[in-house]
Amino acid sequence: GQKVYDFYSSYMDTDAIEANGLKSLKPLLAEINAVSNRRALMAVMAKHEMPRPITLGVLNDPGDASRYITAIAQGGITLPSAEYYSSGAENHVKARTAYRAYVEQMFTLAGIGDAAKRADRVIALETAIAAAHWEPARMRDIRQIYNVMSIDDLRTLAPQFGWDGWLGGLGLAGQQKFWVAHPSAIAAVGGLLDT
Repeated sequence: GQKVYDFYSSYMDTDAIEANGLKSLKPLLAEINAVSNRRALMAVMAKHEMPRPITLGVLNDPGDASRYITAIAQGGITLPSAEYYSSGAENHVKARTAYRAYVEQMFTLAGIGDAAKRADRVIALETAIAAAHWEPARMRDIRQIYNVMSIDDLRTLAPQFGWDGWLGGLGLAGQQKFWVAHPSAIAAVGGLLDT
């Protein structure tokens, strides 16, 4: 009970949070700013379990419920679905506009310059990722999403991820089989890593 109380109290201590400012984030921001290539980017993402351009986790294997399998799927967007990035529907445009403003505000609060331009780049990147996403009906079809691949298959599908180092950083080194739910989306995001 004491741990829960202490945790909650620290979360609610807004005076201490405001006094601390970005002090706690500065080492992480410095580490992110030092990234100069894909390998370093993937290492930082693995080390800090940051949101990634694809999702990766361990799930029950749909092909054999007695075992677990490392599952890899499309990801990398913040809004609820790909339609939010491209649709002209009023609620999608409103959500997209609000999200862009939020991203700009986060850059501003973090003291990172060119907040508006950076927010535009974040939205452009997420829009490009969303363009590769599978449509919802296709994502519900187990025959299409259950694709078991080897590590060699992953290296061929999207070599840009540097799978061995990334999986090792996540504690998943040595895995031989992977459930790749959306292969074309994974390959497309790998292509984005090239640029």
